[in-house]
Amino acid sequence: MELFICVQATTSNQQRVNMASPPAQVNLKIFLGNLLEDLDAFIEYVLCEDPTELCHLGYCEHCPKKDQLQALFDHLEDTISYRQWIKTDYMDFKIIQESKQEFTDRFKTLIPKMITHHFVYRNQKQFLKELKLQMNSFPNAGVMTVDFGQNYSFVVQNAVQGFHWTNTQATIHPFVLHFSMLVNGIPEIRHKTYFVISDEKRHDATVFHIFRQRVIELIKNDFPSLTKLYYESDGKLKHNY
Repeated sequence: MELFICVQATTSNQQRVNMASPPAQVNLKIFLGNLLEDLDAFIEYVLCEDPTELCHLGYCEHCPKKDQLQALFDHLEDTISYRQWIKTDYMDFKIIQESKQEFTDRFKTLIPKMITHHFVYRNQKQFLKELKLQMNSFPNAGVMTVDFGQNYSFVVQNAVQGFHWTNTQATIHPFVLHFSMLVNGIPEIRHKTYFVISDEKRHDATVFHIFRQRVIELIKNDFPSLTKLYYESDGKLKHNY
């Protein structure tokens, strides 16, 4: 899903908008002026007065409100220029120019997706927050925070000049386990970090599954009382846990 980030106007008849991929911070002040300050206020502005789950998930026939949406675009100039991340074989930051109508139509198609994405994100975040707070009541359960793996090049002390062209890399994939343990007879929430370091540079589901299996073996050895794990991921498309 693509989200808009608005920045300053460049010329008198042109406005510049950056279209970025989540989890970019959304700033709609150029569109909304002094009326709205953040994404939550924007969503409240375009949904029903007492929005339900159906409103946030796009199943309400009354929202987003068309009149409120159109009012956001009335002051735009005739030509809009913005940057957008385009994914082909790699990510490229393209400059795109559109007419006011083309830009408005594009933005309106993204708003329902943005609202749904934000609703799901907030509810998942709240669920995990409450889950961690209640872990003292469930000592046999843990919460595993899983980031995505990244490739890192090696730094060699006193390397010869030719080493600069060597592309040898290692993947580092972090896992953080949150768990409850007794400290002086009082239950406390603690965490322990695990890292998988590998020469496998792919980051697909198969590789992650192998990494996860190895980490679970270590967790079983370190915390034999744990029988259940909740996974919290960054939402990367290739890492659906």
